Amino acid sequence: MKKARTRRAPSSYVKLLKKLKVSLENAYKLNHRRLLVLSGSQSDFLAILTAKTIIAFSRMWKKVHGKYPEIVYFYHRELPNERVKVDIVKEVVKGKMKNVKIEFVDFRDTEEYLGTTFDSLILDLTSNLKPNDIGRLIGIVRGGGLLILLIPNWDEWGKMLTIFQRELATPQHPENEVRQRRKF
Repeated sequence: MKKARTRRAPSSYVKLLKKLKVSLENAYKLNHRRLLVLSGSQSDFLAILTAKTIIAFSRMWKKVHGKYPEIVYFYHRELPNERVKVDIVKEVVKGKMKNVKIEFVDFRDTEEYLGTTFDSLILDLTSNLKPNDIGRLIGIVRGGGLLILLIPNWDEWGKMLTIFQRELATPQHPENEVRQRRKF
């Protein structure tokens, strides 16, 4: 796992970060938020890209505001692969920017964050997507801030069954029916 943490970001991601920087500068001027979606099937690599994005955002925020951003990262604490991503993000960010503070919070505690404000929000949706969580949390990002969604690989996402979808299953409508797409 240590090797994955030193892995280089692809050139397309480096180009994306440059564009994101310009977009965030405009977002600040207009008091808008920006959304970045990171998709992939390798949890450790997704965590590294997330950490690199946090570092780039933090540098830009510090330059513009004179202070480091307030960042909150929501994940499912009970899921081992999401805990691994959190550990990698912590390690990479602390290794580059010791003063950046990230609050790591379990999705079960989303209601406690209503009415709060952060400069950046990270939602790890790789294992579960609950529409209410997204609806609750998007509003906590202040103007000029950044929202990062971590999602599974696009091709896999449509085929996987999330925790939320499993909870929708009933004896009359088992899990295999929950993912059926109906055309109207």
